Amino acid sequence: MTPQRRTGGRRPAGPKERKAVLVLCEGETEVAYLKGLRERYSGFRLEVRQAKSTDALRIVKEATRCAADGFHQVWAVFDTEGEDVTPAEECAQDFNRTAKDVSVCIAVSHPDFEVWLLLHHRKAEDVKKCCRTGEAALMLQQVLPGWQKGEWDRRRRRGTRFEDFAERVEDACRRADRLGRFHTTNLPSTNVGMLVRAKEDGFRALP
Repeated sequence: MTPQRRTGGRRPAGPKERKAVLVLCEGETEVAYLKGLRERYSGFRLEVRQAKSTDALRIVKEATRCAADGFHQVWAVFDTEGEDVTPAEECAQDFNRTAKDVSVCIAVSHPDFEVWLLLHHRKAEDVKKCCRTGEAALMLQQVLPGWQKGEWDRRRRRGTRFEDFAERVEDACRRADRLGRFHTTNLPSTNVGMLVRAKEDGFRALP
């Protein structure tokens, strides 16, 4: 862009501001994974934070408040843990009906985020067996003996390390699609793949 002349009375325009995206996570495991995924992003500013609450509706309400902080999109990432998260979905929908230049999106895993992680290493047919909270985590520990909930501890070599999943993200997206629409049945499911694909699409505004 051509700089403004000094006699014009206006400051020269700066470089084009990058799109800013916030991902608000329920727990440390989600934060650890998504911070690793963040390294693949370019062309916009991406922040990954842990939410102040683990309650789905409160996370979405926090996301709507954060939307006023100059973000292009805000994602709320949380589990159902077997609970009805319809109020959280409706909260996001209500916000998006009137919001301008920003949207709040949700990425939900049923019953827990470990379903999404497990899909990197196991086929959908195997993951369907993990209907109760904690079952996907137990199967994941069999696949990755060093894995456990929370951020990666270099000294103990335990935790959630994105490198253990990085090469199979697309596999997880395809397998998640085979599980069906998220949390509409008692079967495990996740739509975290929507967040991954939004990244690939440049985080354009979603309908």
